[in-house]
Amino acid sequence: MTQGQRRHRLRQGDKIQYIIRSTLLIARSERQNAAGCFYRSYQTIALSGIRVRVSDRCFRLAEEISMRRVVTSLFCILLLLFLGVGASRADQEFEDNVDRPGGDYKNFDLNDPTPGSFGGPVDACRIQCEQDGACRAWTFVKKGVQGPKARCWLKTAIPNAVRNGCCTSGVPARSFEAGIDRPGGDYKNFDLPAADANLCGSACNGENALCRAWTFVRPGVQGPKPRCWLKNTVPPAAVNDCCTSGVLGPIVH
Repeated sequence: MTQGQRRHRLRQGDKIQYIIRSTLLIARSERQNAAGCFYRSYQTIALSGIRVRVSDRCFRLAEEISMRRVVTSLFCILLLLFLGVGASRADQEFEDNVDRPGGDYKNFDLNDPTPGSFGGPVDACRIQCEQDGACRAWTFVKKGVQGPKARCWLKTAIPNAVRNGCCTSGVPARSFEAGIDRPGGDYKNFDLPAADANLCGSACNGENALCRAWTFVRPGVQGPKPRCWLKNTVPPAAVNDCCTSGVLGPIVH
């Protein structure tokens, strides 16, 4: 695991710890509110003999707190799953101190972000690649290496990764990746009735959370019929005309 990958996993770990601490603080605060309500009710009952209304109010508060805790717990579980997906995919999508030389079709300077804007020059390079269907990979070069400004290189191939402190690189994950194979992580494979990559993507979508990526192999490569491979991980992408692949789920950086 590279130093950049370790830093990314640390950032994900910090997010998860923050969620857990926040959940515990919310639960403790709500318990204190409920306890305070019943304590005040006891005092009110002791002083004035008013029992029903105060008690009902506290029980309603306890019910509301229980419901909020259920909703909060469900939200935290979903967010943890969201972060888990992002962490497993980030090894290739965002590579600190990695250059991917070659395969370039466009390059341009990047300006420093304006105050209050979202992200930085690295994010600008990544987003340019993600929004360009021809882009298979990108490399961000720090300012001072190729000129006074940072520079972004967009690529039609996925060149080999090379350790270099000059750069940050990445390979975007998309829901439909023509000419891309993602070998590995398979848990199911089967023939398809037609040479349509969308059939494989639909099969992956139908597997609920189990399927996280898929690869369609055109007919004649692994047999006379097209074949679909469903995956429970997101393997690294490789350029290969044999296949079309896709990745399900959100991207987290």
